[in-house]
Amino acid sequence: VTKLILSLGNVDPFELKGFSSSGVDDAIASATTALFAEYGDEISAALPVLMDIIGRSTINELMSKDSDGSESNTSFCPDVPESSKDGFVDFRDLFLNATSALKAGGSGDMPYGDMMVLAKRFVDDELVAADPETGLPRVNSLLIGPLTEAQSGDSGKLIIAESLFEYSSSDLSTVGVEKMELSLYDAGMNNMDTVQYPLSVMVPSGRHTIDNKLTIGTSTMPLEASMQLAVLLSSDYFDMDDVVNLRVELDTASIDASIMAMLLAKSLMEFPLSDFGNLNCWLAMISVPELDEDGYSMSETVSLALAQLAMS
Repeated sequence: VTKLILSLGNVDPFELKGFSSSGVDDAIASATTALFAEYGDEISAALPVLMDIIGRSTINELMSKDSDGSESNTSFCPDVPESSKDGFVDFRDLFLNATSALKAGGSGDMPYGDMMVLAKRFVDDELVAADPETGLPRVNSLLIGPLTEAQSGDSGKLIIAESLFEYSSSDLSTVGVEKMELSLYDAGMNNMDTVQYPLSVMVPSGRHTIDNKLTIGTSTMPLEASMQLAVLLSSDYFDMDDVVNLRVELDTASIDASIMAMLLAKSLMEFPLSDFGNLNCWLAMISVPELDEDGYSMSETVSLALAQLAMS
């Protein structure tokens, strides 16, 4: 992923609760309110930059690993053949029927067959379509609800019990700190089965671009994300050993993501079904630019990118 763009609406002051002393809670609440009052605009401007730097590197690191966490190995995937620009997949012809593809600017000749057209139709008819009982997309009751219930025991709830981040240092004596330990753990999300409209999946907006839109959370069942932050600090000024409960609630969260990918048509047409579940082999279909001796692209051509990511 070479580019990750985040656009924000209003950013409200965050809250930190769960300290052993209510006085600490009140002091931190006052401090964060004052911080946002003074530097709210600067914080809002900095978040997209942090997302591009941290979020993009995190996504690229995850993409470089197999599902079991080991370094990815594409040595057994089919070799990617050389191909001209005319050999790249046109998403309009890949996901739309002949009539719709032609109207959208594609060839309308169904050059890749109808398998992906049928798969896209299944997603739209079975997952994006409204549930007559709730009026919400059926993806909630058919996919998200059962999967999260199997994982956590509660529909719409996802639990990540293991530690997400750990930091320990005892070499901060120059600033008067004898020991510092930080850890993030017990992350979770609740009300994930509140996907609502507008919702769209894999909608071709150009030759090599597909658009996706997700809206989740309601005023009565907001999307919740939480985790525990353990802080241990021993210094010349004070000692601290606390666990903070971090929680974010979003009444309605909306995510728009446009993905640009240059897939080689020959690789797609010759893709073996035995490798269908191998993410590395799917990624191997993406055109790779010529790299210099340091591993940097020698051209400005981008073959895979999040062309736009907007969250509100």
